[in-house]
Amino acid sequence: MSTLLSTIATWSVSLTNSLISLDAATRARLAKLEGRRIRIETIAPDDAITLHFTRGAIAVDDSAGAMPSVIVRGATQSLVQAFLRGDSSDAALEIDGDELLLADFVSVLRGSAPI
Repeated sequence: MSTLLSTIATWSVSLTNSLISLDAATRARLAKLEGRRIRIETIAPDDAITLHFTRGAIAVDDSAGAMPSVIVRGATQSLVQAFLRGDSSDAALEIDGDELLLADFVSVLRGSAPI
């Protein structure tokens, strides 16, 4: 992971966890994802980040040996647009693994339907 991506990811996760800590219902929904990992791989530029769910929070996981439950690949713009829409069905994205986990995670972040 690049230094820039690492900095942005750490800051974003810290901010998100601060917001999650204010809402017991969101913490409980996120706790259902315990132990799971989502790897997000960007192209142009090539980079990656793995998110790990632990103790009702999100952590950036740098452990190379940990197998993710789902990998999402795509151009940065496509990844951002998919998140903003709350829809990962974009043909420009490649999803390998547990798509339900990905949908649940986006749902938690967007505060929509329960897991």
